[in-house]
Parts: sequence; structure tokens; C-alpha cells
Amino acid sequence: MRNFYRMLLAIEFGLVFLVPIWFLGFGILLGTPLAIYSMFQGDFSLTHYPFMTIGGLFGIWGISQLLAKQLSPDINIAPPRRLCFYLISGCLAIIPFGIITFEDINLFSTVLWLSPYIVTLHLVYLNKSNIWVN
Repeated sequence: MRNFYRMLLAIEFGLVFLVPIWFLGFGILLGTPLAIYSMFQGDFSLTHYPFMTIGGLFGIWGISQLLAKQLSPDINIAPPRRLCFYLISGCLAIIPFGIITFEDINLFSTVLWLSPYIVTLHLVYLNKSNIWVN
């Protein structure tokens, strides 16, 4: 039963974070250089892209550490304070995406925007002994 549970966690992570990781890759390859180029041209409308990318990278790192700890309890992960910083950065990085897609509300964008929060809360609940340490 334990191996089946681990497989379900890995599938849950893979399905939910596939599209955000894909968007994060585009943010690294296209969004951040375009934002930096536009800042040098005097246009600051894309300034939030590098911050979303950096926050997303922190968030993916934090959530992957939680998943790794759940899959293999023997490994060491980041200290609780740093792990909370990673997760909060990732959650804050998704908010502008939700604001942008709020104009065109449909089921796909809502699921795409809310599912990382739900899976993050699920993994935080499963790893609560590693996060809420005094």
C-alpha cells in the first residue's frame, strides 16, 4: 500500500505542476529576457515577469523538497523557515497569473490557477511535522 501511495503522490505532483513548470520554462527562456530588454527601452510594464519567475523557481524547489521528503523520509530537506519562504514565494508568484486570467474566467484557467495551491496544501499537511517545528 505504501508504494501505491507514493505513486499516487508522484502522479498528483506531475499532473498538477506540469503546466506551471512549462510556463516557468517559458518565463526563463522568453519572459525574463523580454522584460529586461523592455526595461532598458524604458517600458516597465513587464517588470513583474522576472519576479514571477524567481518566485516560481523557489516554489517549485520547495514543493519538490516536500514531495521528496514524503517519497523518501530518510533524506534531509531545507530548514522549516527556509522551506516556508520557498512555499510562500511560489504561492505569491502564481497570483499575477490568476489576476491575468481572471479577465477570461473559464474552468481550465481556474483549475490551472488553483490546483497548485491545493496540492501545496496537501503536501504541507502531509509534512506538517517537518514544517511546523518550533
